[in-house]
Amino acid sequence: MRFTHSSKVRTLQLVHTEKRPFKCSDVEKCFKITKDLLTHQRIHTGEPFTCPKCAKRFTNLSNLLRHQRVHKAKYFTKPE
Repeated sequence: MRFTHSSKVRTLQLVHTEKRPFKCSDVEKCFKITKDLLTHQRIHTGEPFTCPKCAKRFTNLSNLLRHQRVHKAKYFTKPE
């Protein structure tokens, strides 16, 4: 396999090891790639997406949108 960027090679190598060099400064949690750390840090920075109905927080919009389906009436009624 050939890579055009050396950073992609490094990322792939980290994924296949147990090394987790990116540490959250707020809690004892480490990540293999920077993107995962940045996503996690949204929990601490107040950036998460918040459900307007129940105030549950999510680190990305797609998870919030999936969650919001539970608030729709059709998910609480039995099919006939």
